[in-house]
Amino acid sequence: MSTTFDAILIDDDPLVQMTWEFAAKQAQKNVMVFRTIAEFEAALSTLDLSTPIYLDSSLGPGIRGEIYARELHAKGFSEIYLATGYSPDQFPAMPWIREVVGKSPPF
Repeated sequence: MSTTFDAILIDDDPLVQMTWEFAAKQAQKNVMVFRTIAEFEAALSTLDLSTPIYLDSSLGPGIRGEIYARELHAKGFSEIYLATGYSPDQFPAMPWIREVVGKSPPF
């Protein structure tokens, strides 16, 4: 059985995590926040493939969100966003990512 969330955030920055959790509570949205890909992978089999996933570009030493996003897309996730402080024009075309967005929560 899969669990549906309004959004999933994978970001190792505690301030970004708290901001998303606070915004979700205020907007009465169900959000799940993960600090690492390993944490996310542990819950992966319980998640609905239509859940919007927001990934930071920099997830730690040598770990790029845009690279992991390609793996998620191959697993069937389609609502994948790169949530970063970098400008979208700093990234090549990545058809597996819907959009490069900022760090602000989408609700």
